[in-house]
Amino acid sequence: MDITTNYAQMLTDYQNQLQLVTGPESGNKEVDSQGESTSFETVFTNALDKIETTMTKSSANIPDLITGDLDNLHTMMIDMTEAQLTVQSAVQVRNKVVEAYNDVKNMQF
Repeated sequence: MDITTNYAQMLTDYQNQLQLVTGPESGNKEVDSQGESTSFETVFTNALDKIETTMTKSSANIPDLITGDLDNLHTMMIDMTEAQLTVQSAVQVRNKVVEAYNDVKNMQF
């Protein structure tokens, strides 16, 4: 048995194991912690909602800080840092998606 046949068999075995774990209807579905499958659209929408919630939470403290009504500055700073990291992560994910799209677009078939 030559090496390419051996690797091809290993890949086929791995693919079969993945299909057993994910099931044949996995498609673009993801399994959450309760074992229920969710679509990419749901996961993407939830991620965008979390970003929006984090930004809203962060910006809600700014008027209180300006007027002097804010008692705990450290909580506001934590919220602002969390919002900043969330946005930076979202931008990095967007950049990777655009880069992958451009790679696929530039492929020659």
